[in-house]
Amino acid sequence: MNKQYILRATLFISIMVMSPAVAQVNLRTVQVTQQKEAQHDLQMEIATALEAKGLERDAAEQIVKEHVKGEGTAQMVEAIATHTSLSKASIVAYLGEKALFRKSVDLTSYDVLLSMIGSITNHTPDVSTRAKLKQLSKYYSRQTV
Repeated sequence: MNKQYILRATLFISIMVMSPAVAQVNLRTVQVTQQKEAQHDLQMEIATALEAKGLERDAAEQIVKEHVKGEGTAQMVEAIATHTSLSKASIVAYLGEKALFRKSVDLTSYDVLLSMIGSITNHTPDVSTRAKLKQLSKYYSRQTV
């Protein structure tokens, strides 16, 4: 009886100690998986946009995989679309155009974001948009380091 009590107590304590650690690992795994899925979905959207411009599907996918990469790119596109007047479709078209000309775009760079908005909208972003872009670039540049 005494051995069973000790065994149960040990098992109970080990479960209590290990549960938070296991939950942390599982949560991080889910987050990484979601980021990878979002990145893949973004790449497929851009490839579809390039395919609409006349490229073959395989060539479009290859170009996008080479030039649209980086952790957090999909999240950054969503954040830009949320915090600015740009639509996700216009950002996807811009990234597709850059990829088509074999240019990678670093969305964590404030200068690149200003250039992108200027190129898409044909005018300089206002003060509040620039402030939001500065915050986004700082936040996402820390995330990728």
